[in-house]
Amino acid sequence: MLFSCNRLSIRPGRRATSLALLACLFAITACGEKQLRDRLEEEGFPPEYIDGYLDGCATGYARAGNPDYVDTRKLSEYRTDGRYARGWDRGETECEQSEQGMQRIEGTLGSD
Repeated sequence: MLFSCNRLSIRPGRRATSLALLACLFAITACGEKQLRDRLEEEGFPPEYIDGYLDGCATGYARAGNPDYVDTRKLSEYRTDGRYARGWDRGETECEQSEQGMQRIEGTLGSD
């Protein structure tokens, strides 16, 4: 996992837990492409993987219903470059799940 929420200190409880999760997800989605690219580079991922991850991430957000993103995949690179394809697959999965989690938490907070 690329991000950690270990520094959050919120008392237990349904609403507090939801707020902590929302804060974590917000940190992931709000950090921006530049910061995410830098983080992946620091972790030693190759540029092709990073490009794929970022494209896949945008697609994941879009597929989960976030109107600020569009389905993004460089099909020729996806078919010919395994690093791009692996990055794209992982980014799409992680960011789609993140966006869906954000939507569930927002729905939970709105129902209290």
